[in-house]
Amino acid sequence: MQRPSPSPRPRFPLDPQDKASTQQRHLAQINKQRRRQERLANNNPERGGANKRKSRQSQWIADEDEPPVRRKSDRPPKAFVPKVARKADVEPTWRDALVIATTKQRATALWLASESDADEAAANEPVSIRLLPGHERPVVGDRIRVDEQERIAAITPRHTRLARPDPRLAHRELVLAANVDVGVIVVAAASPAFRPGLIDRALVALERGGIEPLIVINKADLLAPNSDERAAIQTHLEIYTSLGIPVVWTSGTSGAGLTELAEQLAGRTCVLVGHSGVGKSSLLNHLDPSRERKTNAGRAFDGKGRHTTTAAEMSWLPSDTWLIDTPGVRSFGLALAPGEALLDCFPDLSVLAADCRFRNCSHTGEAECALTGSREPLIQARLAIYRRLEASLEDPH
Repeated sequence: MQRPSPSPRPRFPLDPQDKASTQQRHLAQINKQRRRQERLANNNPERGGANKRKSRQSQWIADEDEPPVRRKSDRPPKAFVPKVARKADVEPTWRDALVIATTKQRATALWLASESDADEAAANEPVSIRLLPGHERPVVGDRIRVDEQERIAAITPRHTRLARPDPRLAHRELVLAANVDVGVIVVAAASPAFRPGLIDRALVALERGGIEPLIVINKADLLAPNSDERAAIQTHLEIYTSLGIPVVWTSGTSGAGLTELAEQLAGRTCVLVGHSGVGKSSLLNHLDPSRERKTNAGRAFDGKGRHTTTAAEMSWLPSDTWLIDTPGVRSFGLALAPGEALLDCFPDLSVLAADCRFRNCSHTGEAECALTGSREPLIQARLAIYRRLEASLEDPH
């Protein structure tokens, strides 16, 4: 059975309106092409076109009777003319200066002939330099570079520094002085009472900053030469003298020991650190009689000192000595960087700790610990100081 063939698709007639619109579009396209051909024929010079198009490469249209006429589109390219030369770049000029005092908004400095020529700076008049907000603040002892507008252009890298934690921001380090040779730890034999904890914490700060320590026991006249208190202090000081740290007994009242102290500090840059009321300002008045500093007696009800010095300040002595007086502190915290070990600030203990059996030895009783196994009394005394400071880091309160 054959399948029926499909019926043819029906063809519908085109709408007359659609047919007329198609014819109009076709005629419009033909007229558009005709006008384009006529326009090209008029512009063709071979066919005698009147509107001859000049190429960009041709520069002039010359005629025998008329002078050459230059068209805007046919102008030759302009010769390269450099822009007006700017003001010649001149290397910035600056002067070196030594910071001797700072405030919140300004720094007082002395001009330096060179970066290391600090002795001749004492003869110059101090200048006040404005501190810009958002920039690194200099500290006493810094070498700075000042531009023509008397602004700090740079701070010379510090070779030594004394720093402690900021009392207001515990995670921030507060630099007290820079480029110091000797750190003078001033403690009182009495009134206020002898406090060896400051010595231990200051020694850690000086070791971190690369500063040589010197211990001064002031107000020695308040203790009798053969008293038990004086003997106890001398026994404790053997811990530091065994490390080669010099100790000087002084008295700001009688002047005892000041000559020896001046000899230890001659020709060097020194910073004085101590609790309030230990007599730092009195010592400076004897070492530098040209500047009379204010002094205060201790409080009568508890024997502690009063704050006399409010800001760090540097002064020059005729013996080519620079002295930096810092404000008295109630407590001297430990400022350790992340990952920095406290044991590294105890050179005598860190050398022995290299012989411990375990690399991560905590020195609290592990087997074959070189520190706990030592029978030297001085090593055990230093180990007790280390453990006390380490405990204060773990529990600062």
